[in-house]
Parts: sequence; structure tokens; C-alpha cells
Amino acid sequence: MYLSNISSINAGRATTCAVTTGGDVYCWGDRRGAGIGTTGNQLTPARTLSGAQGGGTYLSGVTSVEVGWNRTCALSSGNVYCWGNGTVNALGHGIMEQVLIPVKILGGEQGGTYLENITKITKGFEHACAISSTNELYCWGANHDSTPGRMVDSNSVPISDAAMVTAGPIHNCYTKTNGVVYCWGSNYTGQLGSNGSATYFYTMEKVLTDLIQ
Repeated sequence: MYLSNISSINAGRATTCAVTTGGDVYCWGDRRGAGIGTTGNQLTPARTLSGAQGGGTYLSGVTSVEVGWNRTCALSSGNVYCWGNGTVNALGHGIMEQVLIPVKILGGEQGGTYLENITKITKGFEHACAISSTNELYCWGANHDSTPGRMVDSNSVPISDAAMVTAGPIHNCYTKTNGVVYCWGSNYTGQLGSNGSATYFYTMEKVLTDLIQ
């Protein structure tokens, strides 16, 4: 039998996860990112456990999954669940430990107990970011907060016009609702698009247009 009815798939350092059309998650590779409660290598797809989602044996209602460095996050009904290596606060629950089943991400600066009304997630090696239904941008993990922190622009104004976000290993870029792109993080190969190699971990740089006419 082969894996089928897959709607999306994502690969990280050593784990791959897929979401079915019915909202189930299957992972294989390094089990720390698989969410099946054990460590080691998973040589065939295994269904991710429900963990903090509760209400059944397996994680359900998932619309997207993002895999990083031995850690994974999934989006279900506006909430975010993460599992795997919890060092550098990468799981968004404020506890630096390894969690082998999904944990529900805390509310952080959004307020409330858990992060909610999320429409998009992305995972870097040791951090993650999410966009809410009101276009707010939150990040957590390495070089961010231990729980989701509200991102601000270069004028220290909370971002409320984020349309898309994507995380690289140690840098991020987001697109505003007007289509303008900003990036921040490591820039040693010029991946921020700012016509230089200076690193910007605490401010965002507007991506330039093509300098070659």
C-alpha cells in the first residue's frame, strides 16, 4: 500500500510530513519531528498523535504542516501545534525540553491562553512564524520570544498588514498586503535582498528591486 490522498507535504532537516485531504498528518524520518511519541528513525509514514489537541488518538483537522530542524508545527482550526526538539524555545510553549507529541502553542503577546485565529504558519530551523486572520505577524524560537511575540516594523509599530510569511533556516521574509516584501535575520549571502551582507535580527529590511537594468 502507498500513501495517497495527500493535499500538502513539507520536508525539514531529517523528517518529512504530509497532510491528507481529511486533515490527518503522517510523518517519517527522524521521529523527533514525527510526533509519534518515540525517538529513532521512522522508515515508513506514521500517523501523528493528537497530543495536546485531545479528543482522539491522532492529530486531526490539520490544514498545513511545516517541518524544521527535528521539530514540526501543524495548523488546525486556527490553533498551532508543535513538537520535537524544544531547545531555544523553538516549540512556543516556554519550556526548553523535547516533546514527542503535539503541544498547543501558548498565546504569548496575542493574549489569551493559546495562539488562535491563525491562517498561515512557517518553520525555520529553530524558530517559527504565524499570521493571524487579522494580518498580525507572530514569531517564536531562536532570536525571538519563548512564546509567540508580536512582530514590529522598522518603526517599532506592530505589524497588522502581513499577507504571507516564509522562514528560511536563520532568516525570514514577509509580504505586506500591498505586495511589498520585508526580510530580517542572517544575511551572510545577501538573502535579505537589501544590497548588502549586514545582518538584521532586530529590524526589517525592505527588499530592493532588481539593481541591474
